[in-house]
Amino acid sequence: MKLSLLTIIILCANNNFAQDKVYWKNGFEYLYEATYLDKNGDTLSAEEVTIKATDTIFNFNQTLLYYSYSLDNINLKSKTDSILGFNKKWVNIQGEGALEGSRLWMHPFRSNQYILTEIAPFPTVPLPPALNIITKGKTKIFSTLGNFKGTVKSTTEITAQETRDYNWGTELNCWKIKNIGKHNKLGTSCLIVYFKENVGILEMNYLFYNGEKMNFKLLQTKK
Repeated sequence: MKLSLLTIIILCANNNFAQDKVYWKNGFEYLYEATYLDKNGDTLSAEEVTIKATDTIFNFNQTLLYYSYSLDNINLKSKTDSILGFNKKWVNIQGEGALEGSRLWMHPFRSNQYILTEIAPFPTVPLPPALNIITKGKTKIFSTLGNFKGTVKSTTEITAQETRDYNWGTELNCWKIKNIGKHNKLGTSCLIVYFKENVGILEMNYLFYNGEKMNFKLLQTKK
């Protein structure tokens, strides 16, 4: 059987895409506890959200992940529409992209009540992790996101290794990654990520420019 050069290139690309994944392997699932707090510390919503990895290419070399949400807090829709400046549909399931290679990177939970994560740095872990690694980036947000239009300049730094407690027990030597993003109009937002090798992203803790907070904490994995 003869194969064209284009076919060979596609087969090689698909093979490379599927190899050497530790965290975004097809079928892997991550269940997170998600809490949204107002600037006074009062709980606006508390639910569980899920990531499920696939073997599909999302965009260029990104892996397609499916994020599952509850619609139990749709009463917050008027609030989020006011923040964005337009009416945005709420969803049960949303496809997003992720990377794994020199860094572990993912689109944040950014649907429904979690729209503020769009203007914070996206979750990023340099691989392999080491203390004091610092990277910088810039993200342009287009007018399709209404009031979020602008530019976010971000800095990511691995600052420490800490002991963290989870529902399955205590994890030692968790990497703490501090991400600071400054939106040219809205101000500064912070994301603290905790990561453990061979487990994945354990926590994503946000403090936004408006004083509100979101915390995503891993409950379990299915691998």
